[in-house]
Amino acid sequence: MGWALVLIGLLLWPTPVRAQTDSLQAFFLQGASLVRKGHYQDAIPVLYRVFRQAPDFVDDKGYSVVYWLGLALKKADREDEALSVWSQGLSALHRSRRFDPLAADAYIHTVFEEGYDTQYLQASWAYLELLRSLDAPGLNEEAREVVDRYVAQMEFLLPSSLRAQVRPDERKPAVPGSGAKLAVWWQAQDPVISTPQNERLIEHLKRVVYAEKHYATNRRRSGLDDRGIIYVRLGPPKFTSKIYMQDRGINKSTMSPYRSGLELNPNEFWSYRHIDPLLYYLFVEKDGYYQIGLPSDLVPQSLLHSSYFQYRWAALLETWQIIYGQLALLHPDFVKQSIEVDNMITGITGRANPDNFVMMRRMHFKRQEQFSAAQRDRIAPVVFSSAAYDNVENMPVEARVARFLNEATGKTRIEVFWGHNPIAVSPGDQGRRILREKNYADSGHYLIDLYAITRTADYQLGDFQRQRYTLSATDPTLAIQTVTLQSPSPIFHVALQWDVYATEALGNGQYQLGPRFKMGTFRRDTLQALNPDPGQLEMSDLVPVLRGVFPENPDSLVRYPFLAITSETQLGLRFEVYHLQFGPDDRTHYTVEYAVIREKGGRDETVVSARTEYTGQSRTAQEYIEVDLQQIPDRGHIRVRVTVTDQQSGQQVAREISFNLIS
Repeated sequence: MGWALVLIGLLLWPTPVRAQTDSLQAFFLQGASLVRKGHYQDAIPVLYRVFRQAPDFVDDKGYSVVYWLGLALKKADREDEALSVWSQGLSALHRSRRFDPLAADAYIHTVFEEGYDTQYLQASWAYLELLRSLDAPGLNEEAREVVDRYVAQMEFLLPSSLRAQVRPDERKPAVPGSGAKLAVWWQAQDPVISTPQNERLIEHLKRVVYAEKHYATNRRRSGLDDRGIIYVRLGPPKFTSKIYMQDRGINKSTMSPYRSGLELNPNEFWSYRHIDPLLYYLFVEKDGYYQIGLPSDLVPQSLLHSSYFQYRWAALLETWQIIYGQLALLHPDFVKQSIEVDNMITGITGRANPDNFVMMRRMHFKRQEQFSAAQRDRIAPVVFSSAAYDNVENMPVEARVARFLNEATGKTRIEVFWGHNPIAVSPGDQGRRILREKNYADSGHYLIDLYAITRTADYQLGDFQRQRYTLSATDPTLAIQTVTLQSPSPIFHVALQWDVYATEALGNGQYQLGPRFKMGTFRRDTLQALNPDPGQLEMSDLVPVLRGVFPENPDSLVRYPFLAITSETQLGLRFEVYHLQFGPDDRTHYTVEYAVIREKGGRDETVVSARTEYTGQSRTAQEYIEVDLQQIPDRGHIRVRVTVTDQQSGQQVAREISFNLIS
């Protein structure tokens, strides 16, 4: 009996693994409790015992040791250690297929509040993982609120279709399952493909963290008032101001009942004239937080609803004069109202009922303000970013993408052909400033460094090409260039980046690289690979070429990447047809039709068309057609549609290409 009891006791005794887990749990709970109580120094060694043994430790409520230890270190003014713990711990959690949004939130805020630029890449990754965690089951309520706040801080940047998927009901949290879509959307915003960082995402996180610190409110899911939202969208304003109640010495006797304590509602005026000369925002504090407002919102309600009717009209006139007088100095939208108020003050004497007259004019001014605000909203971009061209000049480049099918492999080959205006290479005002700041004399010799990549549907890197070209200010002409890439997946994206550097020629074809002063970018998202099914008629994209070269040698045709074209341009279109079917005579029979289309009155109108029948001996055909642009009577946007019909199978396929026809 005794031996049996001993055996049962041994079976019930915790195994070493279970004992270790229980021990870690105990230390974790003790350390987290100390942090909650503000005993940070005492919590640090306790939590370090857990972190060193299991950096991916998470309790059954979803809280991680990474979060609590990093928080304790930061509160104890050991910020560098906190960053190291958060960085290492989030990576450990990722390896074990876990994640803690609270730790990511703390890490992101610390990195961007303090400007730890060496951590931007890791913090950006943590942000994308935080968005993806929206899809994870079992997040605790605190973590889900953090994720939802981050979603709310970006959803006003999204296209309407994606925004509707993320939060169909604005009264409810973001929909689980949309986190991966948001992460992919951010990956699509990367403006500089030659660097591992997503500069646009880094810019966004800088803005969000700054806005949370300076423009916060608990009245909104995003935690941001309207100033914060505009800051996240457009960045810092060019200048700011406030509208104050000023003692201008006008009608003091009529103002006397209101003079004591009468102030305009708290406000801020922001100008974004670096984006558009007419772009501004007036924020007024309403309901406890700052909202986009109108000048009429500045007038204190105590004045509008006062019982001093015999004084109200005069007091309101003076208040308007003060408001519009200041606003007129800040923006031309308000000059007209300022003049009108001055005229009202001089012309109101002798009116039988000045109060009614002034209140009617109040409605008139409000309509004018609403009209100006509507115009402002039309010119305001959804987002303004300087991430792509931070400290460099923009280089305009035009490019087109054409897909071709390799029937032997079933893969899609991508040709990107591009060109530029020769004068676009030499440094402009900003480029010369960059060279001066770097004490570099412009030698007139330049190098274009081209990066070309494809990415999968979820923006994983596919093919990569790099090419370099040298040219000079005396001979800035660069022939039309073509880059060839392979599609990495059925749905893919293409991006190119041109970096322009000043160089110094050393002789014998050698040169010394100087500062980068220009950059150009091009991208085409969500392209589809061509269909490799031999039973399905398929067609390449249309490649515009310049006539005058023998079409029997397609490789020698000069490609035309530009959107603008003149009626005198001798335009040809080259394309390939795949998977034609043989007829009973062991030959292929197909027709090629083209139509030049323009939009007129909201409808498509065909202005030029042609049709040709072909017979061939191969299932693949290389075709070339000439387009007579001189037959098109009007200038403007046109589309050229080419349709191929396989007469044997009855299948049909079409492609289009667009131009701006100019004089």
